Amino acid sequence: MQTAYRKQISERLPALAHPLNKVIQRCLRPNPADRYSDFGELWSDAEGIAGRQRTKPPQKLESEKASATFWSNRGASFCELGRLEEAITCFDKALAIEPRYGHAWSNKGVVLYSLGRNDDALKCFENALNIDCRDAMAWCNAANVLSTLGRREEAIEYCDKALAIDPRDPTTWNNKGNAHHALRRYEEAIACYDKAIATDRRDGRAWSNKCGSLRALSRHSEAIEAYAKALAINPRSASALYSKAESEYALSRWREAEASYRTFVELNAAEFTHLLPCVRERLADLHSKVL
Repeated sequence: MQTAYRKQISERLPALAHPLNKVIQRCLRPNPADRYSDFGELWSDAEGIAGRQRTKPPQKLESEKASATFWSNRGASFCELGRLEEAITCFDKALAIEPRYGHAWSNKGVVLYSLGRNDDALKCFENALNIDCRDAMAWCNAANVLSTLGRREEAIEYCDKALAIDPRDPTTWNNKGNAHHALRRYEEAIACYDKAIATDRRDGRAWSNKCGSLRALSRHSEAIEAYAKALAINPRSASALYSKAESEYALSRWREAEASYRTFVELNAAEFTHLLPCVRERLADLHSKVL
């Protein structure tokens, strides 16, 4: 730190091989009067440089010089951008360099699952597990795919494999609970969700999932309490609001149900538009009940 300070004071800071070098150098000038007077001035200079950079053709990467880690990380970046097909291409390049790169197999599996290519995703997770059978997340992800494919008993077995390695992973407890719920083993599902909550009390998924199992057992009062926990974590959870309203309706708590249904409609959640006709029927019925 002292060395850098002395360099700054003497104005002998090394130049950076970067387009923003001049901007950085001005920010570090020892005399405050020589620096940018405000953020707007800095932004103007930086934006001008960025504009010139955008007019330059992008540099092509030389594949043979890039490592498997480079391609895997690049694939992960494309995932974050939602460019999933490009992500798969990157993971394939990583695996062409290092076929036993378990992390790349797992990442590719996650992308394929997002694209609905469940069988291909499962093969990727199985490949990752053949490389490292102690990869708890690969067991968990494979379990999720198996559950989606309707192979829920196998999914539970895979969750148990993951939990033997990492017994405090809330995602795995959630996945196991979901498999039990789909098999109508609601008490077992609730026990799994409770494990997830014990690990992370702010896991909104676990609270919401637990509510679903409680509702299936007609334990509506407990469900409403759990929904309150889920909504405290995520007030815009459309699924929690709808289910809370259904439990309130089942208990003849008309005013509370009406308020929950109306909030649900106001959210206008795209993935729940199929429920709107039912909700509007409920609201029409509730209009007469609350008068």
